[in-house]
Amino acid sequence: MVIKRYFSVPNIITMSRIMLTIILYFLVNDGVFIYIYAITGFTDILDGYLARKLKTESKFGSKLDSVADMFLFVFIMYFIFIKNFNFIEKNIAVYAILLFLKLTSILITYIRFKEIAIIHTIGNKILGVFIFLIPIIIYRNNFYVEICLLVFSMVALLDEFLISILSRDFDINRKTFISSLRKK
Repeated sequence: MVIKRYFSVPNIITMSRIMLTIILYFLVNDGVFIYIYAITGFTDILDGYLARKLKTESKFGSKLDSVADMFLFVFIMYFIFIKNFNFIEKNIAVYAILLFLKLTSILITYIRFKEIAIIHTIGNKILGVFIFLIPIIIYRNNFYVEICLLVFSMVALLDEFLISILSRDFDINRKTFISSLRKK
């Protein structure tokens, strides 16, 4: 049943996140934006939870989730530039390092394992929540929350970077770089 494997409930939810993210571009200044944004974020939690509960986890689902995450990340960057570039401007060097780490990790993973993916580390999952909260942080303009976000982002992205370098095999669900060391 090829169709059933690709169109499982969790994968349909993930596909809906991609569609909702595209819709968000048209709703940035609309009153329903925050509600659609919240639903989009909820689908990111729900798809993985259901995949585990329904025992429908798959390589396709993991890759689709990574694609949906990339769509949402690009939208959040667009939102930052549209709504409040100052959020990035005051710490541009730190954001440049974060972007370098993320892109380098993706590139190394592709070169070493022929996979384009964001590894589902514990840090990346928590970072996903933080990144999702960026629009709320922008509206609150809280310096301390932003610093915490930057520090945690650096730790999470360094973890993924080390995994891409140290792992002998590709595992999209690797939890930390320490697990890469244990498998050697």
